[in-house]
Amino acid sequence: MSAELCEPLTFRDLQVGQKFICFPEPGDNNGHGGLKGAHFLYEKILHRIPPEKGVAAYHPNCPHGRSKRLLDGVVNDIPLSMLVIIVA
Repeated sequence: MSAELCEPLTFRDLQVGQKFICFPEPGDNNGHGGLKGAHFLYEKILHRIPPEKGVAAYHPNCPHGRSKRLLDGVVNDIPLSMLVIIVA
């Protein structure tokens, strides 16, 4: 298998409309359930959250996009660097 196929996919790489799950990471992602838990299915709805009133909504070193949880329509902001897995 080529090394390119083993590169991680991030939220930044997704196209608007693609469905995905967030890859669990250590730290403050309570609710992800780790690798053995169930995961929510999301759809990317905005590539990057724009600055509001001339001030960035998030620190410039940690830009975020927006997704919708398909179970209940809740909107979530996700760092562009978050590891994800595409769901077809």
